[in-house]
Amino acid sequence: MTVSNCNTWSIDGLNSDNVIYVGEVNSSGDIPDWSNQAGSAHKNQFIVTSSDYITTSSDGGVHGNSFSAPRVAGAGALVRQKFPNLTGSQTAVVILNTADDLGVTGVDTVYGHGKLNVGKALSPVGNLH
Repeated sequence: MTVSNCNTWSIDGLNSDNVIYVGEVNSSGDIPDWSNQAGSAHKNQFIVTSSDYITTSSDGGVHGNSFSAPRVAGAGALVRQKFPNLTGSQTAVVILNTADDLGVTGVDTVYGHGKLNVGKALSPVGNLH
């Protein structure tokens, strides 16, 4: 499922510079069929997170884009707390550019920037664009 055909109501009318789209990877690093994928239109704002066994969905599984969004939002809150001078867009840049690359090298249409890495996001090196 690509971002372009999943939850289209959330895409319409939004400035994509201020949005991070999310998906999920399983323990093998693969995106399940039901999860969002980057797609060509939103790959520059896409990141995935991994499943865990702390939270479960209503069917008892540990899956869902619903679990990915709060993880990325929490990472954003941590980055803003550590670096309060950053704007929202700059915070998104830090989160996206410190992700662990998955799939094809670089930003791609399946994994986008790759897998969320909170540790790297909290210790960025370099300048923001």
